[in-house]
Amino acid sequence: SLSASELPDGALITVFQQEPMGLGHAIGCARSVVGDEPFAVMLPDDLILSDIPVMKQMVDAYAAAGGRGHMLAAQTVLPSEVHKYGILEVDTDAPSVGVMSVTSLVEKPDLSHAPSRLGVVGRYIFEPTIFEAIASQGGTVGGEIQLTDAICSDIVNVPVHGYRFDGARFDCGSAAGFVQANIAFGRQHHEVGPAIDQMLASGRPGIAAA
Repeated sequence: SLSASELPDGALITVFQQEPMGLGHAIGCARSVVGDEPFAVMLPDDLILSDIPVMKQMVDAYAAAGGRGHMLAAQTVLPSEVHKYGILEVDTDAPSVGVMSVTSLVEKPDLSHAPSRLGVVGRYIFEPTIFEAIASQGGTVGGEIQLTDAICSDIVNVPVHGYRFDGARFDCGSAAGFVQANIAFGRQHHEVGPAIDQMLASGRPGIAAA
């Protein structure tokens, strides 16, 4: 296998996670091809519709915040959904869009124990220190290596930022979210958008019989 220094710019490298051991483990599998530079993680089941791509927003915010540490995309989630997310604790009031300083991160807490309703969604920028933090984690229940635990353990070493992004996020890991994403993105398309808008306005799917 090639090391990061041997890869040409723009190279596409596939790394396989041989065992289902969680997101932390999956990211750790890419260590040999990432090298010692900051890198981005984008989870494809979180689809975000925005004028400026969320990762572009985060790269600019990361540079403005000093260009070091970890940055996690976040949004306010419904109280009934808090237990499904990693939840941020921040030391300042959360802006409507922008950077927050993270002091802690709790994985899937009960609402009564959650430090906020700021849930982490699938866009990240990491310093390579995250690899050592991942490697130091033991497997939790089910043998998974939790990314949340690795980030928390690294807070003492590097700054961790939350970033409240500008955009509409769709959870395509659920059937409803997948359908909603198709409709929302379809409405933006110059060819199919008018037909979708017409269907939604009529309240009837399909083509009416003659």
